[in-house]
Amino acid sequence: MLRNLMHGSRTTGELRAELPALSAKVLTERLVSLRRQGIVTRASGRYQLTERGCCGRCSLSSTGPARPC
Repeated sequence: MLRNLMHGSRTTGELRAELPALSAKVLTERLVSLRRQGIVTRASGRYQLTERGCCGRCSLSSTGPARPC
């Protein structure tokens, strides 16, 4: 899901279409959790990475262990 948001903001429907293996319930639960952690924000019905979420780009693209923000 974070990889999808790295390419720009997405609506819930767009994320659902891009991640068909996730049920609507699981997708919603993860988005709520990510919002509470300050990793994503929602504005005008679109989810996008926050500054904190953007720092994870290096962690997701590297082959080593994830680095903290």
